[in-house]
Order: sequence, then C-alpha cells, then structure tokens
Amino acid sequence: AVYGYGFVKQAFFPNANTPMFFVDLWEPEGTDIRKTRDDALEVERFLRAQPGVVRTTTLVGGGDARFSLVYEPKEASPAYAQVIVQTETREQIPAIWGAVAEYMKEKMPQLDPIIKPLRIGPGRDAKIEARISGPDPVVLRRLAEKVKAIMRADPEAIEVRDDWRNPVAYIQPVFNEQLARQLGVSREELAAALKSAFQGEDVGRFRDSIRMLPIRLRPPANERGDVSNIKDIRVWSPVLQKAVPVAQIVQRFETRYENTVIRSRDRMQTIIASCNPSGELATPLFNRLRSKIEALELPPGYHVSWGGEYEDSKNAQAGLLKAIPVGFLLMIIVSILLFGKVRQPLIIWLTVPLAIIGITAGLLGFRGAFDFMSLLGALSLIGLLIKNAIVLIEEIDQQIEEGKPQLTAILDSATSRLRPVTMAAATTILGMIPLLKDVFFVNMSITIMAGLGFATFLTLLVVPVLYAIFFRVPYAKEA
Repeated sequence: AVYGYGFVKQAFFPNANTPMFFVDLWEPEGTDIRKTRDDALEVERFLRAQPGVVRTTTLVGGGDARFSLVYEPKEASPAYAQVIVQTETREQIPAIWGAVAEYMKEKMPQLDPIIKPLRIGPGRDAKIEARISGPDPVVLRRLAEKVKAIMRADPEAIEVRDDWRNPVAYIQPVFNEQLARQLGVSREELAAALKSAFQGEDVGRFRDSIRMLPIRLRPPANERGDVSNIKDIRVWSPVLQKAVPVAQIVQRFETRYENTVIRSRDRMQTIIASCNPSGELATPLFNRLRSKIEALELPPGYHVSWGGEYEDSKNAQAGLLKAIPVGFLLMIIVSILLFGKVRQPLIIWLTVPLAIIGITAGLLGFRGAFDFMSLLGALSLIGLLIKNAIVLIEEIDQQIEEGKPQLTAILDSATSRLRPVTMAAATTILGMIPLLKDVFFVNMSITIMAGLGFATFLTLLVVPVLYAIFFRVPYAKEA
C-alpha cells in the first residue's frame, strides 16, 4: 500500500462546483485601453454565441470588486481585461473553454490569455511559479528567459509567461544642451511640447450633469499617429521669440526599451516565471521542471525559490501539522485513561495505519487525487477507526472479566461486534455516496469510503490477533 501510494495523484485544492470561469486578456504592454476594450468585446461576443453560456460580464482596465474571498482582482492596467462567463452546468465548461482558447489563438495571436476556473480555496493563476531574485533587472530578465525555455521544452507545460511582461519600446530624444541653451529652451519645455503634440493639453473643463469632463486640445489623429512628424514639432524659443522645430535642439532620437512593471519581494527585485499543466494536476510537471531549473548556474547574489501550488500546499500542510501532534497526543491520553492500561491503547493505534491500504486502493481505483480535502478525510478516518477498535477491545475485556477463557472471549467478541461495527461503517460509507458527484468533496469521500471499508474489515481480523499476541493468550482447542 505504501508503494502504491507513490502512484496516487497529488493535488492541493479542488475547484469550485459553480458553473463559472474567467478569461483574462493581456494585451502587449503599452497597448491603448480602447484597443483592449475592442478585443475584449469581440471575445465576449464569441462567448455569448456558444451553447450553454448563460451570461457574461466584461471588465476593462482592471478586475471586478472582490465578490468572493478567493477572487483576486488585478491591478489597474490599460492592457488588461477580464471576461466572467457563467454557464448552465459545469460539464459545459471544458467545451467552451477549448473553443474560446482556439478562437483567440487563431484570431488574436497578440493576446496572452489566461483561462481559469472559479476557485473555492487558495490558489493562483499559475500552478507552477519559479521566483528569481537579484539586484539587476537585466540579469533577471535573462535568467527568466532561460527558465521559460525549460518550461516550453516540456510538452505538458502551457501558458508560459513572467509577471514583468514585455518591455515597452519608447523614443528617447538626445537633448543638445549647447544649442538649447542658446535658444533658451529647457528639457521641461521640450517635454511639454512633445506631450502636447501627442497626448494633447487640457485647456478647460466641461460640466456634464454631475461629471466634469476635460476639454483637451491636440493635433489631428493623422499627425499624432505618425511618429515621423516628431522632428517638426514646434517648441517656443524665448530668445528668438518664435517657435522652432524640435530637430534644432535634439541631436537624434533613439529607440529604447524599458520595463513598465518591476516587482520586488522582501525588498529585492523578483521576477516570476510561471506555467500551468495541460492536465489537471501540477505535481508531475513540477517534479520534472524543478530539477532542471535548479540545475541552472546562477550569478552570485541571485537565487530561485518556488511559489504556486507547491508553496500554497506546503504552507497549508505546515499549518495543519502544527496542530496534529497536539490532537494525537490528546487522543492517546484519552485512550489510556479509558482503559487505565497501555497495551489496549497500543493495539488500537497499531490498527490506524491499516487505513492507508484502503485510501491507496480507493484513490487509484477511482483515479482520484490526494488533495487537502483528502487529508482532512484521512484525519477524520483515524477517529472512526479508533472507535471501532475501542468497541471490540472493550467487549473482549468485559467477557474476560465475566470469567470466559481468554481465547473464547476474543473469538466471541469478534463475532458479536461484527454486525454493529460493520453496520456503523456501512452507514458512514453510504452517507458519503452523494458527495461523489461534488467536485469539491469527491476526493474526501473516496478517502473516507475506501479507507473505512478496508480498515474496518482488517480491524476485525487484526485486533483479535494483536490482542492474543500482546496478552500471550494460549491456544485452546475447546475455544
């Protein structure tokens, strides 16, 4: 059973059973918000035409209000939009999900979409995250590209990206200090002239009911949209008392790239390269990528740490494991106080590991995953197994106190307790059957049903044997 448990799929937290999912649309950084809006509305129109879609909601420039505890609104960005999709049933989501993904891939290749389900527990957009921290953003970019190359090389890795997104190209005028000083033009005046020529300049306010709208003066769209006109932009020279072309005070224009998004963690610049598995579970893909990424040679002062589902699962289990020893200690103390001896509680606790046989068989047979809910089910299963063992051992002790021979008492107790123990286990197992249809509780119900079923049967066999061994009960033919 322990060997077979190694083949059980591992997961962190199940998805919600609400028929809803999200389509996050990321345009290239620097995209105008109106372009983002138009693409988002086009995706929304496609989704509304799909069978099974009940309603959609589109948000441009940022996320919605936190309507759920686990919903994480994105920061405001003109390159971001989100479409919230509600369907009739959860079973319709995979088909719609695949259709919209294929549509965006063919019609909108510039988009970097993230399609994700509604979560009911902790989680992130990417199940696998490699955090690279260091002092130089250029080096961080280079290391992130190496990590993403490793991720892309795995056929099961999809949605490979980093959270700094793409650098944005911009035009940098090289200011001619000598000529500008002779003309009396400063850097600030040059910047104001360029801003007025492309973005416009507010010259007043217009009151529309309760709203104040800016009145903006700017050149026509054909002039603003052609970057070749930048040299002809006029800037006022107080020395000549007239406007002069920008070309007279600028040596040249250089095209450069800059990071519009730079994130840090623990006061150190950190870039996160991330991906998702093509299947449901991230653990197999994470195990393959981890060894390759950690084998990369990093410069001094740089290090890699892991986030995503690995970190969430580790933190959740660490918090749970802090309380488990106290709970186990209290159960051991109660069982010792109940019998006033040590051997009976020892027999009881030796039967608890038998549950792993049923848990492994159940999860492998039903193709379930051992996730956080399964862990809670396994912990509750311990209490049920202890209860069954206590019922049987207490019956053995009572019959021995009544004067029966030890072996006869063991056999009679096992026979008399067979029906109540199995009936109690059967009612619990039958009560779990409705939860098999619930995506949130299915793994927990499989864990309890299979673990309790196997362990109950084995308890009725193992407890009498251990009792006879620990109390050195001799064999008697008349029993």
